[in-house]
Amino acid sequence: MARVIDEGLLFDRGPSKLDLMLAQYDQEFGVRKVKFRVKDRHSAFNRPEWYEVEVLAVRRSQSDWELFQIDGVFRTDSGLMPISIRYHSGSRKGEAEILTEPRRRGYSDSKKSESLMIVIHQMIASYQRFHTGQEMSPEIFEKFEIAKRISRAENADELNAAIEDLK
Repeated sequence: MARVIDEGLLFDRGPSKLDLMLAQYDQEFGVRKVKFRVKDRHSAFNRPEWYEVEVLAVRRSQSDWELFQIDGVFRTDSGLMPISIRYHSGSRKGEAEILTEPRRRGYSDSKKSESLMIVIHQMIASYQRFHTGQEMSPEIFEKFEIAKRISRAENADELNAAIEDLK
């Protein structure tokens, strides 16, 4: 189980939603990192001014669409350290905990992410196959509906039913 080494680390500047999305999903040319600036840099004993974080997982809050939970790692002299960040993309401010080991994502979070990536790839392929500059294929809208069901699944049965429609 992950233990917290350092908590209450405040950031006053962080990435945009687009930067978060690219860090999570667009790694064709290698790992993307996002930067967070420590709020009180002068009193931050043994802390860098900027934390460059490799994003491992991003989850958006259902109650506030600009509030994200970000799990990642950053490099130190002794190696990679796990970090967990509650981040508000609107204000670009957040609070972090540095951990002894990464928090394990739940089975359903991992399964949702993988399933959504499959749907996104299928939507892109469908768009590329059928796009003629006129109308979009109905298949894209069907895939979008599947993606919504996967994203909104609240239990294993709902998630498995939505995933079954991918086949």
